[in-house]
Amino acid sequence: MEWLKTLMSWLKLEWPMQINKDQLEFRKAKPEDLEEIVSLLADDFLGGKREKFKIPLPKDYVLAFEAINKSPDNLLIVVDHPQKKVIGTMQLIFIPGLSYQGRSKAKIEAVRVNKNFRSQGIGKMMMDWAVTKAKKQGCGAIQLVTSIERKDTHKFYHRFGFESESLIAMELNLERHEAIR
Repeated sequence: MEWLKTLMSWLKLEWPMQINKDQLEFRKAKPEDLEEIVSLLADDFLGGKREKFKIPLPKDYVLAFEAINKSPDNLLIVVDHPQKKVIGTMQLIFIPGLSYQGRSKAKIEAVRVNKNFRSQGIGKMMMDWAVTKAKKQGCGAIQLVTSIERKDTHKFYHRFGFESESLIAMELNLERHEAIR
């Protein structure tokens, strides 16, 4: 571990990767961000099982990115930092609805922070950004999707004010659906 600290010092990088939050930029993802986004999605115990991160990226990721970018109700956000370009990502989806007196809902998915930058308040900043954006869009509520297996992230979202007792989310995996019937 000492050799890594020495190398980072030589490269003028801090250990651990400390950030100046004033240097962070939240912006809409661009096509050139896609590899880093998929890398973040694949870099954990669940994403490693379901994502296929390889260069070049499988075409399905490119097609999905294009569809998201074309939709006015979808925002794929990245968090930029000068030391490492993309250090976070999330998708924010606005869903028109009749409930909440005809107000839209926002749905947050695929929230990831680079493991070298965790526990520094970036996730909180991302949630604050999403809440502000949802309010500006006139949303009446925000729903968040997270795997039942992500116990540590559940604690984070509860501290932020999300309630898991307020609804039950269910998912049907269409690749396995025929096998179940």
